[in-house]
Amino acid sequence: MVSLTAMPHGRGPAGWPTVSLGMFADLPVAVALVSGPDLVVQAANDRYLALAGCVELPGRSLPAVLPEFSAQEIVGLFRQVLESGEPAWRPELPTWTRHHRGLPERVFVDAFYQPVRDDSGLVTGVLFFGADVTAQVLARPGNKELAAVKDRYRTLFDALPFGVIRYSADGLILEANPAASEIIGLSAEELLTWPLPMAAGAVHEDGTPLAAGESPLEVALSTGQPVVDTVIGLPEEQAGGPRWLKVTAVPYWPDEAGRPQRGYVMFRDVTEQRRKDAALLDRRWRSCAAPERSGRSRRSACTATATGCLCSSAAP
Repeated sequence: MVSLTAMPHGRGPAGWPTVSLGMFADLPVAVALVSGPDLVVQAANDRYLALAGCVELPGRSLPAVLPEFSAQEIVGLFRQVLESGEPAWRPELPTWTRHHRGLPERVFVDAFYQPVRDDSGLVTGVLFFGADVTAQVLARPGNKELAAVKDRYRTLFDALPFGVIRYSADGLILEANPAASEIIGLSAEELLTWPLPMAAGAVHEDGTPLAAGESPLEVALSTGQPVVDTVIGLPEEQAGGPRWLKVTAVPYWPDEAGRPQRGYVMFRDVTEQRRKDAALLDRRWRSCAAPERSGRSRRSACTATATGCLCSSAAP
């Protein structure tokens, strides 16, 4: 086992022996030293920072800085090794990472996790070694044809006139097309940050808050059935009211137990259409409730719809 001097919680990478930093800096693999239940990154070389897609990791909690990254097995194994005290090895571990352009990228990593113990033998951290083997995996027979299909899919995906976001079952946003970014009003990088900042304020069509587990995606993943044309509102302070979206969520990629592990969310902006419908209903209601030409008022019980009104009127 690797033995390092114990370090008080909250101190930065300089609190570790110098050898723990410089020793691995030039290795041709990703290396990171993580400690404690909060998974604080005490040291990381450039290859690990590139793998994680974030240069501001040292001295900070991995789950706090990269929630979308930490939901995956590559980070979950840190917790496993901390709890068990046993090394872990995962060849060709598939991982979604944040590309330098802000887009998610799937890579394959040969990952090794080594427990780090203090002088008393207590496991205080984990030393990670990871080799990016994505090129070797994709170069295998059959994967080149798959890559060509993915290129054609990407062209279609980017050209769709409605928003599409692809999620994993743990909430990680795997990809989003340009229309999704435009409709929601976030940059590509902001849109791929999990969770989305406006998600907490989402509402049903009647204005009531969306409770945990009620989003179209969550319902689709829990039931295994598509959720079609559900209207939800996302808070939009500058507009003075919600941005209304008509959403369809489709689950796919079931595991051995039949539970979907992925989901597509497709949506279009219906805010302007709702405004027009509301104005039309208001005009029809006013028309039904207006006085008759004779000057006598009408008592009207009117129910207006988008296509007309159903009313019963009686003169006093």
